[in-house]
Amino acid sequence: MSAKFTPGPWRRCSETDTMVRGYDSLVNVADCGVSYNLDDPEKQANARLIAASPDHALFASAIAAGCIRWEMFEGRKDSGEICVNGLRWATQLDEFGVPILTQNTRDAILKAKGEP
Repeated sequence: MSAKFTPGPWRRCSETDTMVRGYDSLVNVADCGVSYNLDDPEKQANARLIAASPDHALFASAIAAGCIRWEMFEGRKDSGEICVNGLRWATQLDEFGVPILTQNTRDAILKAKGEP
């Protein structure tokens, strides 16, 4: 069975929202909490993790396939460079310890993996 999923990146509607939506649509991907309890830190953290998961999956699959390389900056534990086809993108790590991807970085990774 090959069900289609809402393509990433995904986003939360606001910093305190627990609803995750597709970036370019109003498609709800996940609801991590009841709307009347938006101040629950665990529900907000779950929403942040779910919103970040398409980028996390893209990064992990590209590393596993050998399409990209991650190099930490010397003496830093929170930032480094994503190396793709001879180009480098400096970035920080997100709160889950995964590099933050920009749209340019996503596009380069997808190209390196041979995906549209």
